Amino acid sequence: MKKLLGIVALGIVAIVLLLKYSRHDKKMTVIDLPIKVLADSDEAEYDVSLSVKQKVDLDVKDPSERTLLLMEGSLSQYPNASGDIVTEWNGLRKLVIIDKESDPASFQNILHKKSVTNVNNGVVQHFLGDDFPREFMRTQLALLDRIFIRVPFAATGSVTKDEVEDSTPFKAQYNFGRDEGIAIVEKIWLAFDKKGMTVDPNANSIRYYYASNGRLLAAEGSLHLLYTAPNRSDVRVDLSMKLRGGKALTDDKQAVSRSEWKSFDSKRVEESDDQLQAAHELPFDEAMIKLAAMTDQTDARDVYRVFSALKSHVRADPSLAKKLVARILATKERDPSSRRQMSAMFGALAQSKNSDIANTLGDLAELCPDNYCKVQAIVGLNDHTAPTQQSAAKMIELAASSRDQEVAATALLAAGSIGHKINAQLPELPKTLIKIYNDPAKDGIKSSVIAAMGNHGSSEYWPVLEAGLKDKEPTLRAASVYSLRNLPNEPVNDTIVNVIEKDESKSVVREALKAMAYRQMTADEYMKIAVKSASFDNQELQEDAARAMVDAFKANPAPLEAAIKTFHDNARFPNVKVYIETQSKPAESSAQ
Repeated sequence: MKKLLGIVALGIVAIVLLLKYSRHDKKMTVIDLPIKVLADSDEAEYDVSLSVKQKVDLDVKDPSERTLLLMEGSLSQYPNASGDIVTEWNGLRKLVIIDKESDPASFQNILHKKSVTNVNNGVVQHFLGDDFPREFMRTQLALLDRIFIRVPFAATGSVTKDEVEDSTPFKAQYNFGRDEGIAIVEKIWLAFDKKGMTVDPNANSIRYYYASNGRLLAAEGSLHLLYTAPNRSDVRVDLSMKLRGGKALTDDKQAVSRSEWKSFDSKRVEESDDQLQAAHELPFDEAMIKLAAMTDQTDARDVYRVFSALKSHVRADPSLAKKLVARILATKERDPSSRRQMSAMFGALAQSKNSDIANTLGDLAELCPDNYCKVQAIVGLNDHTAPTQQSAAKMIELAASSRDQEVAATALLAAGSIGHKINAQLPELPKTLIKIYNDPAKDGIKSSVIAAMGNHGSSEYWPVLEAGLKDKEPTLRAASVYSLRNLPNEPVNDTIVNVIEKDESKSVVREALKAMAYRQMTADEYMKIAVKSASFDNQELQEDAARAMVDAFKANPAPLEAAIKTFHDNARFPNVKVYIETQSKPAESSAQ
């Protein structure tokens, strides 16, 4: 959530409609609640204010900021006869979508359109009617995911739970408290299982207030997400929701039933998102004209605007990919300006999310007239989210047949990456990679074969990688230990710990620390790593170890609490102590 995260991309898709809260902001308390009692059967009306803002290209002097969404209005919730909760917007005062303020007439599309939520033992399901406006589906579903927590509100202590939002796994921590009969639940986003996506620990929390009967009185918080690729960017989401009143529920509202609605179709929502995003970008033809005028001196923000438009239009209409392919094949020059243009086009194809376009990238790896073009196509396929068996077969064949080491090596990496994404569909891949590894004619790309094994993560690679750890060359040992990261074999964790403790090469230890970040280890294993890391006499290596351990702690604090303290107390370098102290503070509960 990294690129221009449109209202329908990672800005709202990944995590949207969070609530206004920062550990540095003034925190709302029970005293601040406007209303502290709400009858079981009343219709509750809430005042809601929400904004989603994004900064793009943080590396430039003046990064641009966009308001992806600003929504202010009143929302009501009420129980139906089955105990489900119905949610609907009653009024909107303001609506801004991607910097464009909407005319009040357009508000009518969402007013009084109902959604129904069923909560059963922590499982939350949302249902929307066929008449629910598609342009607001993502917004509504994300809002509902923020309102309904996936743990009992009356629990005590703290609970850490694995959850998924928009196909992205993450760990959440729930802290429970009570004040003046009000139940307080604080949800904290610890870490997302997605490379290049991190959470600001000072803005990652929502606090919920419940009456004794379980009715929601208020919620507020904030989430600040940071992205590192392809451009450094961030998304900040703030919202406050407070109960303003309640009234007796009418019979017609009590009779609303989820049987009349459908559980939301994520594919339908995503298609709607893509169309909405494309409508807010440069028109495709205009983007192509600007692409042709792009040089290596073009401002990065203008380059990104063209790339974002191409990507969004290809997602909304995959047939447009043919025009990009034709332009790619027609571009014969390889000067810096031409390469920048091709990078934008390949990037749009790589982020298309369309399996047919993944196959097109595989075809381009063969059709491209030179190695630069071929490698761009392969890298795009490596990054594609919906690769296929067909594209994997192309990469395997290319890796085995190409005489060019760069092309073969890049194809191997892509084959491994695709294999990890569609593992069950590629049973032949391990045998193929092992065969290439053992081929003397392929010695020049042996490290790439190992990297491909790491990308794929099949248990069949264990003998090869274990043998690589015993090689006299640090480069091979380093590649082998990092490629253990996705393997399911039982000895992997112990092997990684052993490398960190005993290998004399700093580069090998550094790769082992990186591999550790992908694993779920025991408290004892983390402690061994902490003890050894604290003894490193190389400051840079100890800093690397501190970053790896802190990242692991943020993702799963429980097994690392003792190890983090040991590392901090025994670290040789003062700056490492400070880093651990400031970055690994456990998420403190403010629910008193």
